[in-house]
Amino acid sequence: MGIIPVFRDITQPPEPWTAEICDIVRDQWQAGIPKPLRVRPADLVPSDNLTRGTTTLLERAAARRAELAAIIMPLHRAGQIIPKLAEAAQCSPTTVARILAEHGVKPNRSTVGGFKNRDYTQFVPQAMAMRAQGKSWRDIGTALGICRAAISKACQAHEARK
Repeated sequence: MGIIPVFRDITQPPEPWTAEICDIVRDQWQAGIPKPLRVRPADLVPSDNLTRGTTTLLERAAARRAELAAIIMPLHRAGQIIPKLAEAAQCSPTTVARILAEHGVKPNRSTVGGFKNRDYTQFVPQAMAMRAQGKSWRDIGTALGICRAAISKACQAHEARK
């Protein structure tokens, strides 16, 4: 693979890119990508599924992010943490964090599932009953859908207040 010369001399302005040069560059770039990963013509035609007729991969990605945001943002406003949002949207927690950031939400301990700024008092009686049955904090946290450390700290704080 050779490099296409764009400049004749660095003191002269570059040649305009013609359609032929663009085709050569695209073909050389495609040749360096394994065949199963190359862009297929089918990826560039309108689709009738959830993408609502978008035509390019970038538009499809934007449509997918909009769909994810429509799922994630109401759940976030309801107080769900990032791992639960990722599970509901069927995407990674990193994608959820990026979508939240796009919508002006700064991830903090309360959004990623931390103990701070969350009220776990509603779970304390159930957690204490499970603890009396001999269950571990990890099992209790898993059963209640809460971080192990968060529920154990909430129970310890409840006991300290008594």
